[in-house]
Amino acid sequence: MLFIEKIKNKLKKPESMHIDFLPAKFFDSKNWFHQPSLIDLSIENHKIHLQSKTTDSTYVNFWESNSNYSKLEERHNKLILHPQNSIFIEGHTTNSLNYQIYLIEYDEENQQTKKHTIQLNQLQQITPKPTTKAARLAIRIAGEGEMEIRNIFTSPFLPVEKKEKTSIRHLNNLTFAGVLPQSAIISLNAVTEATRLQPDVYEKTLANNVPDFILLEAGELQDGNWGDIHDRTSPIGRLILWCQTSDIPMIVWHKQTAAPYEKLQERLADFKFVLIHDPEIYDAYKQAAGETPIHLIPYTIGAPSIDVFKKHPTVTVLSPRIAEPDTGFEAESATEPTKQPTRSKQLLHIETIPAAANIEIQIEEQLSKGNLVICEKSALKSNIFQNLARTVETETELKQLITDYQHNPDKAADDYRAISRTIRWKHNYRDFMHFITKSLKIEHSTRLPSATIIFSIRTEQEYQNVVRTIEKQTANRVNWILFITPFTGFEQAINHLLAADNIKVYIASFAVKNYSLEQLTKSTYVGVVDSSREYDDFYIEDSINMMYYFRMTSFVDYSIKKNKPVFAQFFLTAKNTHQTLASLLETFVPKEKMK
Repeated sequence: MLFIEKIKNKLKKPESMHIDFLPAKFFDSKNWFHQPSLIDLSIENHKIHLQSKTTDSTYVNFWESNSNYSKLEERHNKLILHPQNSIFIEGHTTNSLNYQIYLIEYDEENQQTKKHTIQLNQLQQITPKPTTKAARLAIRIAGEGEMEIRNIFTSPFLPVEKKEKTSIRHLNNLTFAGVLPQSAIISLNAVTEATRLQPDVYEKTLANNVPDFILLEAGELQDGNWGDIHDRTSPIGRLILWCQTSDIPMIVWHKQTAAPYEKLQERLADFKFVLIHDPEIYDAYKQAAGETPIHLIPYTIGAPSIDVFKKHPTVTVLSPRIAEPDTGFEAESATEPTKQPTRSKQLLHIETIPAAANIEIQIEEQLSKGNLVICEKSALKSNIFQNLARTVETETELKQLITDYQHNPDKAADDYRAISRTIRWKHNYRDFMHFITKSLKIEHSTRLPSATIIFSIRTEQEYQNVVRTIEKQTANRVNWILFITPFTGFEQAINHLLAADNIKVYIASFAVKNYSLEQLTKSTYVGVVDSSREYDDFYIEDSINMMYYFRMTSFVDYSIKKNKPVFAQFFLTAKNTHQTLASLLETFVPKEKMK
């Protein structure tokens, strides 16, 4: 048998194979050569099983039967190495078996120049000599016993040094990169720091900054420049190998509902876990997941523009047409938005954009611009966006909604604020990143923001405004400080206010002269709010959440509500402890109110 194999080997045309493709041929019994009288070799369920029948040394050769290891002739099959390589072979042996796995280098004259010994279950780094032309693989066995090889990994990279993070103080302490759309990078950078990888320069990017993990967005992988995920030599194949070589976690994020998932399903074992928003796609992944965790999480979307209190949001209708109320005029579809006038004295812009096949992407784009979106309910392929846009079922319903907005722009503003609030509390990138760090077992002491809100009161009317505002606020973790300038009946007001645990009352002139901000509060944020008017239920919640989400150190609200100016300042407490209380308050609380 061995004689026949040798004859065939001499007659066959030699082949060369990059070490990249070694795993693909490794578990094929036709590619292994040995003496059956000395060794039993079988391959089943992607496992190689060797059993030695002799106490003497013997060899098992991969892809080449030649047993002369000092020279590799032209007619012999050859492995081609990269300038740098990593190889990992997983398996085990019985105690009675001694083994050496050799990777042998040969120069241009086919002479052996270097021999590497590969240990099971250890990542071996291999940098060939500059004169190396080819290589071969062989296993030397001595003693009766058994060996099993379950897996082999090869890579054209060497492992990089990385800092193991078990805890972080802030999300911006993370270092991560991803194959992500630019819109996701912009949104992620609002809460942390993310690097977008490009197919042609990703190696240079990663070399400059080793990430804690890699995030792969399924839709972005469809870009032809990244290549086939099953091709180890494509940019995405190389990126996966780079991560595996250095044990960098890879996370699949199936954000776009329309993105195909079949090829990703076939490689789920390579990823740490998968994040999905759509229940149907979640079920499809679960059927093929194996041991890879699959997580169904709330849809993540870029937060709208910072000014959540603006009174005139643009209303974007994603529909082939929109009818002008009362006139019956139907605007033609156009690639450019069609703006329509309103009858209200307050300007409200309404634009019509033809709905695309992938309307979810359109909705997200408009939301990221701070627009209020209206679309047909039947156009949504998933229920994900039900709470992120105003949906209508008939054209009559659409006309009525537009008419309502035109005659009452405050209604459009309120709907816009409600959707913004939903995004920031249920669909935001901050919580998305918290989920990832938790799943990677990176401890992060997430502290929900606390706030102290300061009012200055000098009249009975201002007192009533403040009391009603406090009673209806939805925000949690809020303390209230009231500076009172004596007015008729203020003693009764103070007694009423002091009954609440989270309200402190001070005589304004005394407090400003004798207290610092640091003495009054330890909250994350402080707000100084004018008491000449009453605020709606969500005013404090929206303000503090906006500060927290956008990592703002200060925010001034100059918005107008029912033609009355609202003056309020919110700021990060830690940035203002050095200032006196008087200097912080005088900008928004007139001096005569503090006397």
